[in-house]
Amino acid sequence: MNKTRLLSVLVIGLLIINLLLVGFIFTNGPRPSPDGPKKIIAERLHFDAHQISEYDQLIGIHQSRIASTDSLIRMAKSELYSSIGSNNLERKDSLKKKLGQLQIAIEDIHYNHFLDIRKLCHPNQMNDFNTLLKDMSNLFPARPKDRHHR
Repeated sequence: MNKTRLLSVLVIGLLIINLLLVGFIFTNGPRPSPDGPKKIIAERLHFDAHQISEYDQLIGIHQSRIASTDSLIRMAKSELYSSIGSNNLERKDSLKKKLGQLQIAIEDIHYNHFLDIRKLCHPNQMNDFNTLLKDMSNLFPARPKDRHHR
């Protein structure tokens, strides 16, 4: 096989691989809608219109609290990584402790949000709520931004 033929085979092979990759990316299933968990929770708990209205208010409060805490996390991470050049171990340890406390705060916000959702439920919806809690890990997949901070 001469060099030109080998180069042509390699180029065609790379082109096929790229096309398969692009196809995989675009056909990797439907993208979750921003209302996905909201809609799923409201449907699975069989919320009526009044409950949905109150649930919408809870979501607004929840999102605001999460955004505020996420902002504090970003600032602490920025400060932590900016300190890489220094030898201030106390500051580094303090920032890591702060990040841990903020992650705990995030979990507390989520936990309390579901306590608030439970308060919206009527007695006949409690079995559905308990079933929903068992499916929590499937309901909220990891966000891509949480997996790869840059």
